[in-house]
Amino acid sequence: MPTTTRLIRVGWCGILLIMPSKRSSLLARIIGRTGLVLVLAYLALNLGKAIQTNYRTNESIRALTEQITHLEDRINHLEHAQVYYASRSYQELEAKRRLGKKRPGETVVLVPENVDTESSPEPPNNSATSPSLVQLDETSMLEQARLTAKTWIDWVMKPNE
Repeated sequence: MPTTTRLIRVGWCGILLIMPSKRSSLLARIIGRTGLVLVLAYLALNLGKAIQTNYRTNESIRALTEQITHLEDRINHLEHAQVYYASRSYQELEAKRRLGKKRPGETVVLVPENVDTESSPEPPNNSATSPSLVQLDETSMLEQARLTAKTWIDWVMKPNE
């Protein structure tokens, strides 16, 4: 059985040190190290929670900042639209479009919508509703479109001379 006697020893600075026995020394070291590990684990856990909370807060701030930027852009767009809708030019365009108004000296030209000629047997006849509609020759429109497309293709494909 080990002894539990204590030794007295003088340290390097002249102080008396009471040396515990080997058994109590081992137990004290185990308890001390276990306590140190528990304290470090507690600190690490709290640090991890703080980092996670900080990350979530930063993500929330980033999302709200993006939302604020988006809403500011929307406000800016709506302010510009409000100015445009209050302008004289918009009011004039809407009067022309909705009420069929025109300025003195202007000529109204109605352009037909793009209609697939193969699926619809005959073009819509709007002459009953607007007598001033000028009937356009479909073959000349198709020929003009073909020539325009050919001109663009020639311009893109041929090198600059």
